[in-house]
Amino acid sequence: MSASKHGKTDKPTDADLKNNPQIGGSKGARAAGMTPDDLELAQGESTFEGDIENQTNDKGGVDKPFRDGPPLRPRQG
Repeated sequence: MSASKHGKTDKPTDADLKNNPQIGGSKGARAAGMTPDDLELAQGESTFEGDIENQTNDKGGVDKPFRDGPPLRPRQG
C-alpha cells in the first residue's frame, strides 16, 4: 500500500475557494474577465431583453407558434 501525497487533515478546509473564488463559475465568466464580485451581482439575473428575444409568454414558457419545430419525442400518456 502506498502513502498518500498529501497528509489528511482533521477538518475540511475551504482553501481552494480562497485560492480560486470562481470555482463553480462558468468558463465564459472567466474569459470575460469577471471578478468574483461581478459574479455575485449577476447571480440569478434575468433580462427583459432575453425574455423578449426568446418570445416567452407570461409564465415563462414558449407558445406553440414560436417553437422551432415539433417536439423531439412524442408525449407519453
